[in-house]
Amino acid sequence: MADESQETSAAQTLALGQQDRVGNATPYVSYFIDRQDQLNIDDMIENRTDTDFAPVGRSEPNFGFEKSPIWLKLELKNAEASRLERILLMRTNFVSEVNVWHEQSGMVTEVLEQELASPFSTRPIDYHHLATILQLEPKTTSTVWIRYRTTGITAMPIAVETNMSFTTLSSREMARNFAFYGVMVVLIFASLLALVITRAEIFLWYLLYSGFVTFYIFHRDGYAFQLFWRDFGLWNSYASLPLAGMLTIFAAQFTRAYLGTRENMQRLDKVLLAVILFQAATIAASVPLDGEPIKQMMTVSIPISAMIFLCAGLLGLAKKGVSVLAFVLGWSGIVAASAITFIAHWIDLEVTRAATLDTMRTAMVFDAVMMGIACFTVVMEWRREREKLMQDRIAAAERNASLRSRLDLVEQRFASAQIAAENSSKLVANTTHDLRQPLFALRSSVLKMASNPKPDAGELNQVEASLAYMESLVEKNLLQAMEGTTSPVPQEARTPAQRVLDTVSTIFAEDARAAGIALHTIPSEATLGDGTAEVLRVLSNFVSNAIAYSGAKTITIAAKEGPDGLAFEVTDDGRGMDEAQVGSFSARKQRGAEAGEQNPEGKGLGLSIVAELAEKLGGKWRLETAPGKGTRASLLVPAAH
Repeated sequence: MADESQETSAAQTLALGQQDRVGNATPYVSYFIDRQDQLNIDDMIENRTDTDFAPVGRSEPNFGFEKSPIWLKLELKNAEASRLERILLMRTNFVSEVNVWHEQSGMVTEVLEQELASPFSTRPIDYHHLATILQLEPKTTSTVWIRYRTTGITAMPIAVETNMSFTTLSSREMARNFAFYGVMVVLIFASLLALVITRAEIFLWYLLYSGFVTFYIFHRDGYAFQLFWRDFGLWNSYASLPLAGMLTIFAAQFTRAYLGTRENMQRLDKVLLAVILFQAATIAASVPLDGEPIKQMMTVSIPISAMIFLCAGLLGLAKKGVSVLAFVLGWSGIVAASAITFIAHWIDLEVTRAATLDTMRTAMVFDAVMMGIACFTVVMEWRREREKLMQDRIAAAERNASLRSRLDLVEQRFASAQIAAENSSKLVANTTHDLRQPLFALRSSVLKMASNPKPDAGELNQVEASLAYMESLVEKNLLQAMEGTTSPVPQEARTPAQRVLDTVSTIFAEDARAAGIALHTIPSEATLGDGTAEVLRVLSNFVSNAIAYSGAKTITIAAKEGPDGLAFEVTDDGRGMDEAQVGSFSARKQRGAEAGEQNPEGKGLGLSIVAELAEKLGGKWRLETAPGKGTRASLLVPAAH
């Protein structure tokens, strides 16, 4: 930045003819920084102190974040024989203090005075930037003195306009600026419409982000003071800080919603939350504290935040692919604009205030369009997912209808068997007992699957296998019993023991979950020959009893191959039983007191049926239990099976 150490040669005098205007008067402006904050206009005019003015030496007066009052001096010469009227234009929305004096023919007139609390109506010209009127006497040289102080950047572009050029300039400026606002408003209403239609969270945050972006630029341009809060100068000097903070907060929220960081990128989500909390804390701290250092900090924190959002987009691009590309491009533009603003504020490279604002507007429009495309892409993905979900639901409905139809057929036959069991053989009674609990459990599993269009493939296969078992049991065992025959039923050559374990686990999974019991199977590579149906019935009785009566937290089903054959075990960590209870439970139609209370619909057949099935298999079964130490129920199937 320029300082007092520069060459102190006086700036040139600006000569004006009848139609002359100067869009950039900086080459004719010299400056002095009052480090002691002690000088007034009389000191300047009478040169009572050492006030060596130096040429600005830049395209516009800009001294970075300077707290001290800055004096500018502009020499004007009316070369005409008639009075000229000119408009002194200072292209800034507001400064903390600004005074403009016009010294001419020994007279000093104050033509502009503005302070923090000054309402907009005190400005000589109703214009969104600072401007005042100068009357230039014929053939006279006059001096314009400007003293200003600001809590932000000290850029003060100066122009000298005719009334006609000022009117033309104002019209062009307004047309250009409001074209930008119009584009932004269209995007805001589009996002509002999308929010109403889709109820998608991203459109809410995009709506708030783009709204605050538009309002922030509207304020920076000076239109907000001119149109919205004309009587609140103090608020106008402070408004840029909360507006910038809020647009950053909503940008972070939009990034979180768009990338789904809460679900998929938790570490990144914490970083974005930290940005939100930092900006909120900055806004809160600016109320009781000095706003100047906080504004300076904002010029650093906002570019850093934009860089974080861009990095978040790049991570999303790596994870989600080209669907995030528009989001990345949008933030790339914002990062570029933020970098230019940062350079203008902190680095000794010349970037004009107009270039900063124009770059910001262009970047914001580009960003808004890219973010709109990004949102549209997300909506299209959601639509495709909904269509796929609908197709999955249709397929699930067809699948569940088939399963229910098969299950209904089994239950119809079971109902017929129950009626026949009242006057039929013990085999029918045993079989109906073994079918009751598995059927109820299987019905629960099928109903659960009906509500899930995408069930786990393993779960679906297990339900299919369990249903096939029930169909086989009805066809081969129940019908045989109802016809009064006892001929053996052909079995598969070898059956994996794991299939038996998985089938039993699937049948009773819902009952176990409802009872708060963890049901586990231990993987097994053993195989079983004849007697698969009988083994399934035995294990079903073991597991059903453990769920109903043991009070266990965990039940484990296992198959272990040994020298004497294949041993199936059901182990629980429940309350256990004493010898008297074991004998009572093993007798046909004999039930313990606890069993009657916990399962009043039971028939007392379970363990007696187990004994008969074990005998049929040529194997052995036993219970290992003790009060308070759980129960292990086992069935040993000889190797021949």
